[in-house]
Amino acid sequence: QDQQQPGAVAAASAAQDWRSSAAAVAALKPAAITEARERLQKAAAAQGNTLPPNHRLVLNLLEHAAFVAALPPDSITEAKKELRAAAAVATVNGVALPPERAQMLYMLEHAVVETSGHE
Repeated sequence: QDQQQPGAVAAASAAQDWRSSAAAVAALKPAAITEARERLQKAAAAQGNTLPPNHRLVLNLLEHAAFVAALPPDSITEAKKELRAAAAVATVNGVALPPERAQMLYMLEHAVVETSGHE
């Protein structure tokens, strides 16, 4: 049985760093994010909730993307401000933002915010 993955998920899984993976995920439409997320969750469940690290990363990014897609624009703006402030504090302290937070910030910054009711 060959596992079919949409091109963006395959690209995200093959990427060398999380930012490249995040860019591939951020380019997906909400329906594709949901579909890919469900597919990876099923794959994980079938494997006793274990996934290769690159697939786990993609699943995390898809979950961040789905979360961001569900936020109203004001909340996205607010969350970006909070995470940027945290990133600035981390930088001043000479540390990096934890990967989960850095990934969420990336997704917030690259979110396609619906400014009107039509596609």
